[in-house]
Amino acid sequence: GNVIEVNDGKFSVASLGAYTITYKVITAGYEGEASVTVNCKKGNLLNNFDKISDMTYVGISTANEVVNTLSGKAIKITANAAFSWTRVSFPAIENGGYLTVENLRKYEKIRFVIYCSADGVYTCSANNEEGYTLKKGWNIVEFSPENIKSAFEESVNGFYLCVNNVAQGDYIMMYSAEGIYADDYQV
Repeated sequence: GNVIEVNDGKFSVASLGAYTITYKVITAGYEGEASVTVNCKKGNLLNNFDKISDMTYVGISTANEVVNTLSGKAIKITANAAFSWTRVSFPAIENGGYLTVENLRKYEKIRFVIYCSADGVYTCSANNEEGYTLKKGWNIVEFSPENIKSAFEESVNGFYLCVNNVAQGDYIMMYSAEGIYADDYQV
């Protein structure tokens, strides 16, 4: 394949498709190599969490604020007390209007980028069929449209995630929600 230039640890592609990234390390007489394949697909930003109104409800006592991150803004949700479960609701915007349940079917998955301050926080869809235990740091979690549909709330023009096992003072930062188009969907 073609070699793509990497700048500051990032690369941009001109077309969608699969790309193989190869990491090579040579140090003190040792060397190693590892590859990972990334499938670049067409997506649609549903919420970029850059203002406090981009989140409509958190079901427990938290301090919510917009913070700067390395590559933009995020909503930081800090637990005022430990909690075992809560709901985080937010609107989903699409083409200047709100996403509808019917529009979910054009997406193969809904992807969230979430920063977590501690290991072990669990997030899941409303019916708990898909869930992820988050690690400290940046996490990418993806849900099928069928499972997000169970968490759709017309009253907030969007949907919610369940968040479990957060200790007092720990936090998550909601960075983005994106709809990833199915391969056969024509934009």
